[in-house]
Amino acid sequence: GQFYALQTLRQLISKKNGKIVLHQCTISDAPKYPVRGYMLDVGRNYMSLKLLKEQLDIMAKYKLNVFQWHLTDRPAWRIESKKYPELNDAKNHRPTRNPGMFYTYEDIRELIVYAKDRQIQVIPEIDMPGHSDSFVTAMWCKMESEKGMLILEHVLEEFFDEIPKESCPTIHLGSDEVKVENPEEFMSKMISICN
Repeated sequence: GQFYALQTLRQLISKKNGKIVLHQCTISDAPKYPVRGYMLDVGRNYMSLKLLKEQLDIMAKYKLNVFQWHLTDRPAWRIESKKYPELNDAKNHRPTRNPGMFYTYEDIRELIVYAKDRQIQVIPEIDMPGHSDSFVTAMWCKMESEKGMLILEHVLEEFFDEIPKESCPTIHLGSDEVKVENPEEFMSKMISICN
């Protein structure tokens, strides 16, 4: 509450004749919705940490509290993979979409802390099983295949080892806009890994 009150106070400050002016007023304010979010797809277009932090600063000023960070998509895999570095290899990304650019786990942790200091929860999105062209190109299999599910299990375990639940209690798995032969088997397996 104190953080948001300060944002409101900053919005009320103006300058007049070279002086800072703060008009007297009474404010009764509370958010209408518990989740006030913003989603950014860096899987399609990579953005530097500096630019992401600038956007988080603006979000905080407008009292937005959830940042959905869409880290994988058709053009590229933006999460560091120690076990499968081919996911980050430029040759497996679309050449017109910042190939080879990705976030290290140190970068991801840094942004999560930066967001938390601004009362913003980061929800990383690892889109599956659709929107996965870069995965298929790098790994030579579809996500919903037996091999693909095993790779994703390793990828998720690595992510959770690097980014603990305390830092990031929610993850988004996508699962939309795609038809596969085994949707229930696939999603049940991925959700059980997350749990």
